[in-house]
Amino acid sequence: MAINILIADDHEMVREGLKLVIQKLSDDINICCECGNGLDIQKLYEEKTPDVLLIDISMPGITGMEAARQLIDKHEDIRIILFSTHYNEEYIEKALKIGVKGYLLKEESPESIVHAIKEIYKGNAYFSPKVSNSISRFFQKTGSSDYKSPTLTSREIEVIQLVSSGKTNKEIASLLGIKTNTANLHRKNILKKLNLKNTAELVRWAIKNSLVIP
Repeated sequence: MAINILIADDHEMVREGLKLVIQKLSDDINICCECGNGLDIQKLYEEKTPDVLLIDISMPGITGMEAARQLIDKHEDIRIILFSTHYNEEYIEKALKIGVKGYLLKEESPESIVHAIKEIYKGNAYFSPKVSNSISRFFQKTGSSDYKSPTLTSREIEVIQLVSSGKTNKEIASLLGIKTNTANLHRKNILKKLNLKNTAELVRWAIKNSLVIP
């Protein structure tokens, strides 16, 4: 079954580019609707009920952030990925506070965008590796994280998300372009850093810290 997605970006060229790369890389993702104004997002969602919404933060009408907040208030389980050109720690923290489970920088590779859509669709979280430090600081400030120091690297954040989605070391290695032994080493180092005993505890930790959705 195809994953139906909504693309919301005020630049038509960006929307067309996203459609091209997504259609080229994945046969099971269907762009069912698109818009260039934040005010149209909720209307389209109600009409088309897409599985995943890819929303640019900077939108006319109302911002993508505000549109996401309104949708999450009405539909708790809605799957939204916020999309941004710039790394902005304030935006990242706002996204976490309102409950967004996906945050992508537009510099991400086409493969990463497709991977993010599929992970969000499955109920997992996905954040661009570059924003991992902001996520760590947010958890520390709010007291919702079990760790204080050392902070996790962007690669370790990726590995945690993949482990929590049920991926094996071999699958993680393939997705990240690393060796299987390296993926296994990352897993062991993460458990040691977080003082956890096994994968089950790691998954519970990831859920508690909003890196994945239970």
